[in-house]
Amino acid sequence: MKHKDSKYPPLILSSFTTMKFLPFFALALLVFACHKDKQDCPPDLPCTSQVGANTFGCYINGKPWVADIAPYMLDPTLHQIEAEYDESGYRHDLQNQLRITASRWDSTSSAFMTLYVLPVEGVGELTPGVHKFSAWGNILDKSISPEVLSFDLDTIMDYSMKITHLDPKANTISGVFSFKGISSNDTMVVTDGRFDVKYYPN
Repeated sequence: MKHKDSKYPPLILSSFTTMKFLPFFALALLVFACHKDKQDCPPDLPCTSQVGANTFGCYINGKPWVADIAPYMLDPTLHQIEAEYDESGYRHDLQNQLRITASRWDSTSSAFMTLYVLPVEGVGELTPGVHKFSAWGNILDKSISPEVLSFDLDTIMDYSMKITHLDPKANTISGVFSFKGISSNDTMVVTDGRFDVKYYPN
């Protein structure tokens, strides 16, 4: 039986139509795959994202460290992530500075990590010497050590900070980082760091 409006039989017409749109399907799959790869989702860290998801995480000496405050911590003044950014450069003393403090409190640990970066004027890799990147923290894991381990950024070793997203209208900023922290009696290597936060403009 022939199709009234076509010289092709129905099966051939269907195959022809499918072949015609195959390149579009392939392109859509490629874009989806690239987006998935770009997002970077380790099983024990937050995914990299650019939506103001209020996430912060990294590996410290190979172990995951993710900002979190246990539900039983009822103090309303506690926040797992606090971020401020001098987006206008209005305050000369801040010079477009970004400050992020991430906290982790539970039954076995009480810790925080603070990153200071300046100036942050857009998306891109921050160059040591041109941009100042500093880190400071207070890490206490009761299951490992009863003492407080404070660390500072080791500027002699390689370190990196890259801003991957900045939206002053939505007050969101995202980035990735890695560095080595040193204390009076210990070191910690921070790798695969990522944050995606909403900030308070200064």
